[in-house]
Amino acid sequence: MDCLKRSTVLALASFSLLTVLPGGTTSARSDTPGAVLLTVHGPSGAQDLNLADLDSFDQHSFTTSTIWTTGLMEFSGPALTDVVASAGSGTGGLRLRAANDYSITLNPSMLEPRAPIIATRINGQTFTLRERGPLWLVFPYDAHARFRTEQIFAASIWQLTDIDAASAP
Repeated sequence: MDCLKRSTVLALASFSLLTVLPGGTTSARSDTPGAVLLTVHGPSGAQDLNLADLDSFDQHSFTTSTIWTTGLMEFSGPALTDVVASAGSGTGGLRLRAANDYSITLNPSMLEPRAPIIATRINGQTFTLRERGPLWLVFPYDAHARFRTEQIFAASIWQLTDIDAASAP
């Protein structure tokens, strides 16, 4: 195989590896209108949500700084508790997973009715996988010291794809 063909094959293989997410989904999951962005596993099965579904929940917003970004940013989206409740689950034993398979378990004491939110927009704009999106679990870090702990920072999962609330009471 000549160098040009080999580099083309390697480039295509690399592109394929980068765009296929765990579970066999592709980056279209985040870029295609109407595409599933989040799957919530509840006691009665899985619920797939797209951007329009997430926008149908009450929207909350706050302006805060983060340890991952520069300056103040406005984050907006539905409250995590509302999304989980729509799947018929409580807020105990929540397991969240990101596109890169990073996962966390949320302690119910970390949840409030309006925090954290599943941010669908930053400064009024949707954001891509490369920008920590299209979904990012965000707390109002500047609002109170309880939102600036290592436990909260570790729970601030970006590129959120799945919530397992099936075993939640």
